[in-house]
Amino acid sequence: MDRCPMCVLAMVLALCRGISWDQCPVRCSCDGTNVRCVGQGMRTIPLSLTDATVLNFSKNLLASLPEDGFKGCRNLSELDLSENNLSSVHNGAFKGVPNLEKLYLRLNKLSSIQDGTFYGLQNLQMLDLSFNGVSNISRAAFSGLSRLRLLQLNGNDLEIIEDGAFEGMPSLDEL
Repeated sequence: MDRCPMCVLAMVLALCRGISWDQCPVRCSCDGTNVRCVGQGMRTIPLSLTDATVLNFSKNLLASLPEDGFKGCRNLSELDLSENNLSSVHNGAFKGVPNLEKLYLRLNKLSSIQDGTFYGLQNLQMLDLSFNGVSNISRAAFSGLSRLRLLQLNGNDLEIIEDGAFEGMPSLDEL
């Protein structure tokens, strides 16, 4: 009987880790450190999600990602921004997420990928840019992505890929 209160305390402490109920955005679901805000008409990403490891903000109304847009999200490993209205991603938008491994940006309106767009994503392994209408990829668009293994560019209108755009990605297995 003496151990029972300790078991309850251990279970409560385990459940309290992650995103607390008051940090979880309205109309979203939060399970531990996973935050799911799919199809909620959101135009911005809340700043209170610094403990999240997985963020799914697909099918919303995001138009751009500002510089330092994910500042403080050091534990984030997966980010899904698919099917938004993203037409621009500012340089340094991802510099606050050094542990990001998977980034989904498919089905947006990104017409070009500029130098520095993915700055700071040294652990990124999968990048999905499919079906965006990308026509131009600059020479240093993917610089620093040395661990990238999968780059999805299908369904785009690629016209210009500058020389050296895919250099510095020794782990790239699939394009």
